Amino acid sequence: MIILQALFDYYVLAGQHWINKNHNCLLNIEELEWIDDKLGFMEENQGITYWGILKTDLSKINPIVWQCFNADQLEWYEESYQLREFLITMWKWTITEQ
Repeated sequence: MIILQALFDYYVLAGQHWINKNHNCLLNIEELEWIDDKLGFMEENQGITYWGILKTDLSKINPIVWQCFNADQLEWYEESYQLREFLITMWKWTITEQ
């Protein structure tokens, strides 16, 4: 499976850190999956929300993250964050919710 370098580096550096499994869960590398045209890499703890990266953006250094809600038909929305900012924001959010 193709995985962009920034996401791979994050997995190596912090993929197993508790903060990535506390609420919004970073999928294990072997769990990464294509959802529509997005590489799904994170899901909310109740399986309601998913985050992914466009297949066409996998070669970008810091791609935009997309979000969808688990409903009868998935509707994707562009997040206001690129991958690096998104991951930092998830850390900050998780720490403040403790």
